[in-house]
Amino acid sequence: MNEEKSSAAGRLGMRLFLLSLSVLFTASMVGILVVRAKAATWPPEGAPPLPAGLWLSTGLILLSSWTLSAGSRRFSQGAGKVAANYLLVTNVLALVFLANQVLNWQALWPAFAARATALYAFSFFLLTVLHALHVLGGVVSLAVVTVKARRARLTLQGLSYAATYWHFLTVVWLVIFALLQVLF
Repeated sequence: MNEEKSSAAGRLGMRLFLLSLSVLFTASMVGILVVRAKAATWPPEGAPPLPAGLWLSTGLILLSSWTLSAGSRRFSQGAGKVAANYLLVTNVLALVFLANQVLNWQALWPAFAARATALYAFSFFLLTVLHALHVLGGVVSLAVVTVKARRARLTLQGLSYAATYWHFLTVVWLVIFALLQVLF
């Protein structure tokens, strides 16, 4: 019975955690929509286009969600070592996603710094950096479950929490990406 209570408490905790993150990301996006609505011109004159690397970032995070799902399925089928390999690939894809985001920021930074596009630039960086910081937390979580899987100490509940968080970040990125495509 204690395990059931612990599991229910864990699920409630995860739901509350994701709800709080949803509020954070939603508030950030609404704030940007308000800035956009009040701007005389948007995008500002001379603002650079979005880097094409954002499409690669989207593909990477989608692929990482797929590999995590495949690893979770294999783990639930009792194939722990195969699952650990999928989790490792997921970790690598997550790190490549972050590296690609840094390249996207580097591509835009000189253009933003050279022009009077402060709110426009802030809006882009707020969304993408905020998401990247949470992805970094997801990488830590994925690394922990990967190590536990390699040592045959991973539980389905632990994997479920990490996977839920990662898939949440994937959905958040898709919303951010769509918003960037529409507003920028």
